[in-house]
Amino acid sequence: MITAEEAWRRAAHIVARIKVGEEPVPGSMTAMLAEGPTVGKMAERYPVEYVALRCKPKTESNNRSVVTKHIVPKLDQRLAPAVGSREVTKLRHWQCAIPRIATL
Repeated sequence: MITAEEAWRRAAHIVARIKVGEEPVPGSMTAMLAEGPTVGKMAERYPVEYVALRCKPKTESNNRSVVTKHIVPKLDQRLAPAVGSREVTKLRHWQCAIPRIATL
């Protein structure tokens, strides 16, 4: 896991590379996608590091439910950097039919 400061430093480096016309992230896309945590590992950290600190109890309960019942079963072993917008869209689409969780 990296700190917020490290993330900002990396982002600034990427922006600087783009401004001079270089590739934002050097190296192959395959190598980049082979690194990083799995969705399951991130799902373990999310309730503790984010939801518990920033959400009310009912929202915390709803978030835990969505993560454990829907996200983890579908994407648990996938590497987080490899999950694309198509998978996220599919997961979000089912929520449209359930108003109380549509905005989670």
